[in-house]
Amino acid sequence: MSTGGYDVVVIGAGHNGLTAAAYLARAKLRTLVVERRPVVGGCVVTEEIFPGYRINTASFEHVQIHWTPVLEELDLARFGLEYLEPDPAYLMILPEGRSLPIYRDVERTAEALALRSGRDARAYREFHAFAQDVLAIVRPAYLAAPTPWGLVRRTAPAIVRRLDRVLRSSWLGQLLRVTTSTCRQLVERLFETPEARLALALSPISAGLSPSAPGSAFMCLFHDLVHETGVKRPRGGSGMLTQALRRHLEHSGGTVLTGGAVTAIETERGAVRGVRLRDGTVIEARAVLSAIDPRTTLLSLLAPTDLPPRVLAAARAIRVANGVSFKVDCSLRELPRYRLGSAADAGGAAVPMQFIAPSVEGVEAAYAEYAAGRVPREPALMVATHTALDPSLAPPGRHTLLLETRYTPYRLRDGTAWTQLREAEADRLLALLARYAPNLAAAVDRRFIQSPEDMEARFALPSGHQNHCDMSADQMVLRRPLWACAAYRTPIRGCYLTGAGTHPGGGVSGAPGRNAAMVMLRDLGADT
Repeated sequence: MSTGGYDVVVIGAGHNGLTAAAYLARAKLRTLVVERRPVVGGCVVTEEIFPGYRINTASFEHVQIHWTPVLEELDLARFGLEYLEPDPAYLMILPEGRSLPIYRDVERTAEALALRSGRDARAYREFHAFAQDVLAIVRPAYLAAPTPWGLVRRTAPAIVRRLDRVLRSSWLGQLLRVTTSTCRQLVERLFETPEARLALALSPISAGLSPSAPGSAFMCLFHDLVHETGVKRPRGGSGMLTQALRRHLEHSGGTVLTGGAVTAIETERGAVRGVRLRDGTVIEARAVLSAIDPRTTLLSLLAPTDLPPRVLAAARAIRVANGVSFKVDCSLRELPRYRLGSAADAGGAAVPMQFIAPSVEGVEAAYAEYAAGRVPREPALMVATHTALDPSLAPPGRHTLLLETRYTPYRLRDGTAWTQLREAEADRLLALLARYAPNLAAAVDRRFIQSPEDMEARFALPSGHQNHCDMSADQMVLRRPLWACAAYRTPIRGCYLTGAGTHPGGGVSGAPGRNAAMVMLRDLGADT
C-alpha cells in the first residue's frame, strides 16, 4: 500500500526530530513524524514506570538548549513548557566528605572553592573569562550547518568584536593549550584540588570520553554554560520539552505517527521518494529527514547501492563506543542524606544533582577498566533527585532517585550477558552510593534498571550510546558523522540527517534539529 501527500517525513520523534519537524511545519510544509515507540520523546521522555512516579528514563538536564534560540523561536512556553532552575546546579562529592557546590554565579562558586584553595579560586575565575570569549566565538558555528567557508564566515564577527583580547599572546597561548591538551593535562595545569579538577572534567566525562582523550580539553569549556545559561529542568519532567514540541508541530498542521517503525528509505534514480514501514506501507514524500543514529540510517535504511562506495566505507567506519552508562531509577521513602564536611556543605540532597568521584585519576582508572571490557570497580556516579526540585514527580512525601554511571561496557570481556549481571550490578552501585549516603539502603522502595543493552533496546541507541557515535575530536564538526554528510545532506537527493550523531553532537540542545531544518527549508524553497 502506498500513501502520499507529505513534503517531509521525519524518522524518529526524539527532541531533535521533533524540533526539526516543528520548524518545517511552521513553514507550511506538510510534515509527518514517524516514531517506532508508542510514545514520543526518544531520550527526552518522562514515563510512569512506578504508579504515581514520573521517571526521566533517559536524559534529564537541559543546558545547551538554553544556548540556542529554539525555545523562543518556537514559543514553547505557549505550549506548556516551564523550566525550573536549581541553584547550586550540582554538587561535586568526593571521599571523606569533601564537596564543592557549583552555583550559577561564578563568584559564589569561586568563593566556595576558595575555602579549599585560593589559587584554584583565582584560576577558576580566569578560566571562566577565557571560556566566555571562546564560547561566544563558537556559538555561531554551533547554530549552523558546518561547512569550511560557513565556519569562517560565522565566527569572524565574534572574533573581530574581541580582537583586542584575541590578539594577546596570553590569550592565544591559552587557546593553543586548550586545543592541543587533554582534559587531564588542562585541569592538572590549572588547579591543585580534586574538586576543581573534577568540576571542569565533567563535560568530557559525561560524553563518555576519557579525561586523556585527544581534544577532550576543549570540551571542558562547555562547563561554563552552567554559569552562562544555568542547568534547568522542565516542570513535570524532561519529557515536557518533547510534549511541547509535539503540540507545536500539531498546532502548525504537522502529524505524528507512533508505533510505526521505518524499515527502509525508498529511493529512485538517486533521489528520495519516501519511507517503507514494517507493515509494508510506503509513505511518499519529497524529502526524508532521519533523526535516528547515522549508521543505522546509512547502512540499514538505505540500500548499499544507494551510496557511493567511499561514503559507504566511511559510514562503516563511524566509531560507536562500547556502551557508556548503566542506569538505575528508584522510588524513595526519603531523600539520601550525604556525609559532607562543613567547609563546602551545600545541603546534600537539597541539591538536585550530585557528581561523585574520587578524582580525575580515579575516573581515568575506571575508564581503563571500561576500555578493557570490564565493569569499573568504582565508576563516576551521576546522581539526581528530581523531586528535590519538582515534588510533582512523586506522590506526597515520596521521592525519586536517578543513579547513572560513567563508564559501563556494552560488551563484557568475559562474555557475560547483562541479563545475568544487571541486578547484581544495580545492588553494587546502590551500595557504592550508600557509602556517601548511608540512609539510602533503607530508603529505596522500587527500582528500574537499564543496562547498555536495555538502553539499546528501549531507545534504539547503538550499543546504548546516547550520542549515537563517539564525540571524539575526529568525529566532530566537519566530520560528524562523516565528511560527506556533515552539513545534514546525504549523497541521496532529498535525504537528510539530524540527531545526536550530527553536528554539534549529543545533549539536549535541539541544535542538530534546528540546523537541519534550516538547510532543508533552503533546499525545498520554503520560508524560514
